[in-house]
Amino acid sequence: MTMIGVVLWCNVADRQAVILCEDHGHFAFFHDNQGGLDCLFEFDVGDLVSFKLYPHATLRLACNVVLCAP
Repeated sequence: MTMIGVVLWCNVADRQAVILCEDHGHFAFFHDNQGGLDCLFEFDVGDLVSFKLYPHATLRLACNVVLCAP
């Protein structure tokens, strides 16, 4: 399912983010374990992002996160 949300928290060093989803359900969690040191982590608190939402056990995981508007 494709969703839009707002980044509420992010950690650039760990390449993680928490996203408030447009459906106002539970938060989505993003962890970029694919990016290397040369890959920019381009998200900041307040950014509008688009992403694929995958339910996993009791979590909602955000994948393929793309910046829509800073």
